[in-house]
Amino acid sequence: MATADEHERTSSDECREHAIEVLLQSIVEAGGSLSDNCEIRNGGIFAKDEIDDGHVILKVPFSQCISKESVQNSSLSRILVEYPALLDFEDELLAMALLHGKLFPSTSPWAKSVAVLPSQHELDLPIYWSPEQVEYLKGTTVYHLTHQMKRQIQSDWTSLIEPLVTEFPTLLGGATHYLYKWALSMIYSRAVGFTRKQHEKEEKMRILFPLIDMANHAPEAAGILPEDDRFFEEARETFSYRNGDEGEYMTFTTTLHRTAGQEVYSNYGTYSNSKFLFSYGFVIPGQQTPRTLDVWPSLGVQTISGYETKIGLIQSHVLTREQTYDFKGSLRSPNFISPSLLAQVRVLQATPEELCNGIMNAFCGKMVSERNEATTLACIRGLLKGRIQPEIVNSVRTELAELEANEGEAISSNHRLYMALILRSEEISLMEEFVAYIDQLNEQLRIEGPTYQCPDYTKLKE
Repeated sequence: MATADEHERTSSDECREHAIEVLLQSIVEAGGSLSDNCEIRNGGIFAKDEIDDGHVILKVPFSQCISKESVQNSSLSRILVEYPALLDFEDELLAMALLHGKLFPSTSPWAKSVAVLPSQHELDLPIYWSPEQVEYLKGTTVYHLTHQMKRQIQSDWTSLIEPLVTEFPTLLGGATHYLYKWALSMIYSRAVGFTRKQHEKEEKMRILFPLIDMANHAPEAAGILPEDDRFFEEARETFSYRNGDEGEYMTFTTTLHRTAGQEVYSNYGTYSNSKFLFSYGFVIPGQQTPRTLDVWPSLGVQTISGYETKIGLIQSHVLTREQTYDFKGSLRSPNFISPSLLAQVRVLQATPEELCNGIMNAFCGKMVSERNEATTLACIRGLLKGRIQPEIVNSVRTELAELEANEGEAISSNHRLYMALILRSEEISLMEEFVAYIDQLNEQLRIEGPTYQCPDYTKLKE
């Protein structure tokens, strides 16, 4: 006999299958299509017959996508008339469209698209984890970004969206902080960015592309392995924007040959497991993703000698003015140290004499001095060693090994802990790898002296 939860899950699955049929029919009527060789079922897209690499799986007219333009052409434009500055906040516009589609299903132009999206309780993004579960991630970039994101969502809700809900009840009435968080989660995990070309003008934008999220991610869809040096330059995208005789379309194209019954995968991007967990709520075990880490020196230590001069230099140069936490990594395996990270640390480690003579070498992948380069490498090594505490390393690896040894039920019942341990283990291994690499660089510097070539010299020349 089925449990109440199983009945609810079956009912939910049946409702979503019907919603997908309704949405697909709407897309077809607007001129779009799903390949005759494919079908959407069981939470994925599957081949019904053999399909080749390059086959267009899904074609959706731009008019059927949720975009800034569609918001401007809807009843929500009333809000934009009163608050035109919102046009500069694309994610907020998309969020309002999703809220409208959720709250007004009988009248919203986005209701059919919203109906196929997962509900809040189906999401595994860390912002939905309990405080105790978020602690599993302590020490990782995702841990800090999760807390930051929660604060940002609460702030934006209180200062921006909640007042609009009160002022425009016929458009956003019934919206809550929880629903707003859901809408942003859909955008962070499903919006695609591209450059729209129209009338010889180009515009960078983000949209929600209906049904694209039915295609699950697989590393092989990139067409190149993460350990390949060309991965970030040559990984293939599976979606694209097209503007031709048939009008404007978004397309999903397979990069893999598929036979009947095989799942058709997408490439969500050249991302690390940190990005996949933070934005999508999953990780891929087995080091099948790029291994990256965002590590930066503190710029707030005002006791540093020559602090104002150094911060002025860092903030005035395009290479160093920002410390990004975009998961691309200031450290990236194998052996990539961001020129921006090296330049920032070189400036911070400079003596008063070096600030007056040779400091601009810091931004060119060249030594300011042998002393400065040695202390720069030592500083980055120290940042990493400070995060590799033996007792924590042993605990993470032991706990992960125990879960993997038990497999099945042990992992499924501790799914979030398992994902967190994979992430922490990967970051620890990466930091250990870079400590060893920096030791090699230090030895090279000791032997080669003034002829030593900095690791970022070639990268900056490129």
